[in-house]
Amino acid sequence: MILLFKIISYYKIANLLAAFGIKKNSLLYCAGKSLTQITFRLPNESKNDFFITIRIFKRILFNLFKRKKAFLKLNQNTHTAIFDVNHNTTELRINYIKTYSGENCSSFISKNDLISFLSVYLTMFYVVVLILTFIPIFLISLFSKNKFHYPLMIQEFFETIQLVYLVKKYHIYKVHYFCIYERDSNICAFILMKFGIYINKIPSEVPLCFFNKSIIANELSFCFDYQKEEFGFYNKTMFVDKTNVWAPEQILNAPKRFLTPDRNESKASYDIGFFSSGNWLRAQLGDVDMGHHDKDNEELILRGLIDYVQQSNLKLRVFLHPLEKKTQHKLASELYYKEFLQFNNVSLADTLISSIEGFDDINIAVSLYSTLMFERIYLGFKTILAPFDYDDFPIKQSSLNHICVRNMKELYAKLDVNLDLTTVDFFQTNQLQNYSKSLQ
Repeated sequence: MILLFKIISYYKIANLLAAFGIKKNSLLYCAGKSLTQITFRLPNESKNDFFITIRIFKRILFNLFKRKKAFLKLNQNTHTAIFDVNHNTTELRINYIKTYSGENCSSFISKNDLISFLSVYLTMFYVVVLILTFIPIFLISLFSKNKFHYPLMIQEFFETIQLVYLVKKYHIYKVHYFCIYERDSNICAFILMKFGIYINKIPSEVPLCFFNKSIIANELSFCFDYQKEEFGFYNKTMFVDKTNVWAPEQILNAPKRFLTPDRNESKASYDIGFFSSGNWLRAQLGDVDMGHHDKDNEELILRGLIDYVQQSNLKLRVFLHPLEKKTQHKLASELYYKEFLQFNNVSLADTLISSIEGFDDINIAVSLYSTLMFERIYLGFKTILAPFDYDDFPIKQSSLNHICVRNMKELYAKLDVNLDLTTVDFFQTNQLQNYSKSLQ
């Protein structure tokens, strides 16, 4: 009962501080402000869905009586857990933590499975809360600009309780927290820390400015060196005691030939590689729109690159995003890219092979801001980023700014200069050595 009271109090205080702009330098203000961010758990149309409260409450109620495997016990007894979106990443996360922290984790907790039956007492409590809050939450939601905000917060509140219950029950003292892009990651971390749990957050190599300008944790392990610069830039909203620089999350899946210190530079088969983020498909599926015209800009970049290789007699290779490669989207992807592939010097990379396998097959890569590009830079391959309409990325004083362009004119100029450079010259000229493991 005391545990529930404390969690309820923290959620209330965090929301009040954020709503009225009180104690802006406090951890709870930061946690409450984060709860107003975008979420990838719901389609973009949910913010205008008048019945979203009914949908979320119904899903919660249904899952409360299902027994899911939210907690996975591993063959260790270290009182250390990994917390991520689902169990699909279990093996990858275990190996990653072992490699960069030296720790063997004893358990894995899945965020998407937290709303499930754990105890009669908690289930009864949740049902009572759902009954008492349904009408007020439904009415507030009807008149809110973002209609899913409050009903989703009820779900996040329950998930926090479930997470605390699990770490307490299984005597977990440290959590390696991966899904920190979700809006409840700061309130979750704050509450876990208040209950004596040590939190190490791993942000993936995505720039912090997108979802993590505010972070609450005991420890923060960067996945790309540029994040260290961002940490300093946003230092007023970084409530972290210790930082580390690790490596991109997927680095252990990279081809072994990329990880050898004496890797030879061979002639690429293609001059330019375009790495898609699949924004046209995300728009069709109703995914969250970040408000930067990503769909239009990504298409503008691809069309511009086709014009460039046509005029320069070069070869362009197009790499699809994993979302575009899925079986259910295969036909849609074929139709979308059909007009782009009508030119002899434009081709599509094998969709059955991971895009990282083609890193050494192209001279220079271009992308809007694909996560894969930060892994590519880390591995020491020539890369240009084109974050059109992004004002806060990259930091202007950063070396990463040397390979970022804001429009097609700048992209053409960067290509003109960098296409003929060797890899070593490219990284030295653009002062990128600190970002690459192979060139440090």
